[in-house]
Amino acid sequence: MSNQSSRVGRERILEVAEQLFTEHGYQGVSIRKIADACGVTNAALYYHFDNKEALFTEVIKQHAARLGARMRQAGQSQGSYQERVGNMALEYMALTSNRRSLFYLLRHKAKDLSNEKTRDRFGHVFSNMLGPIEEVLQEAIAAGELKQLPETYSGTSILLGMLHGVGRYHKVRSQADLTEEDVRLIVDLFWNGMRVREE
Repeated sequence: MSNQSSRVGRERILEVAEQLFTEHGYQGVSIRKIADACGVTNAALYYHFDNKEALFTEVIKQHAARLGARMRQAGQSQGSYQERVGNMALEYMALTSNRRSLFYLLRHKAKDLSNEKTRDRFGHVFSNMLGPIEEVLQEAIAAGELKQLPETYSGTSILLGMLHGVGRYHKVRSQADLTEEDVRLIVDLFWNGMRVREE
């Protein structure tokens, strides 16, 4: 097997595995099911991955990298720090509400995995996905626009708590997802709470 065909085979396995894990959950997918969907033998799959756990871990890593790239791209727009964070918040809400996303699986079907494994995987996804927001917040802090939070706090987690809290409230009251206007308002409230006040 050449290096190129080996690489393509591995990528195809990861693509199919991500789709199956997303549709059926971790426990609902076997190595046999993945191999069959790829049109390869179990042995061919084991050539690339030691076991289902290793395959799932690699799927998560690749998914996290893609999410991080999307968040970073959303934050590279022209505009103020607040506008950039607003764009990333919109992208985050789109990613987290997509029921066909592996991220959604990790959030809503985590019972399939042990607590330690879930924490590790979820932490990896979150650090890749949310790192770009934290970077822009740190730039705004360094520029003197926002207050420095105590070390035990994260501006990103506060913002996400606000987004998810209002999102849940909306669903309870109207079954509607947050609109772009809602997200921009929440970011504005967050920003005004964090803004450095001139005395």
